[in-house]
Amino acid sequence: MTRPMFKDYDNEEEALKAANQMKLKYDTAYINVIAPFPESDQTKTYEDYGLPKNNVKYDGDVNSLVDSLEGCGFNEEQAKILRDNIESGQVLVVICEGS
Repeated sequence: MTRPMFKDYDNEEEALKAANQMKLKYDTAYINVIAPFPESDQTKTYEDYGLPKNNVKYDGDVNSLVDSLEGCGFNEEQAKILRDNIESGQVLVVICEGS
């Protein structure tokens, strides 16, 4: 079992390229794309990423960001630090624990 890990990207296009690379190494069930900005601002869908629908999350609710990160295996403190440091418009590509 691996620890959860993430990389942040400045836009969805970069995140899409990264997700495609990660699919070569990890099962899509463990790859999540999290963008803490409103869904109405998104340009890519779960279909674009080739991931399960529940693995691509867009919203501006900081509590759901923490919940999503904790659901991938980050502890509460780590999730809150990530939440506090992600900038508007950034997209997280996360490999969940267990991959």
